[in-house]
Amino acid sequence: VINQTIKGYFFFSAHRQRCGGWSSAFHNTMTKNKPTEHSDINETFKRIEQMEQCFDTLLAAAQSDAQTIYHSPKLNALLTQLLRYYEGAQWLRDYEMDEQGLLPPDLKRGVLSQDAVFDLLSVLGPVQNGTDTPGEP
Repeated sequence: VINQTIKGYFFFSAHRQRCGGWSSAFHNTMTKNKPTEHSDINETFKRIEQMEQCFDTLLAAAQSDAQTIYHSPKLNALLTQLLRYYEGAQWLRDYEMDEQGLLPPDLKRGVLSQDAVFDLLSVLGPVQNGTDTPGEP
């Protein structure tokens, strides 16, 4: 399942890069429902913090022994959760909030960088296939 998810992610990312970003129709759809309520913004902060913790845990595992991610059900579940977030519309909304300066400056938000998850997967892909030794993301 993870192997298919990673392949799909690379296809999705390559398509996004070839097309020069998000299509305007997709972008307009994603930006219609921006959080405006205080509770929505708090949920956004919590979600970003949760995804950041997920990313940090996976990054640490990849840097020490990337194989553990595929052998640990907990780490495997974190990877699936992170990929769903990153490939979904929620990541784009959170990213746009950051771009508009709506997130507090002290909120850790490396997961919103456009390359962070891609770099992590670049390390994990060869490890899973057994074709390469993992490098540092």
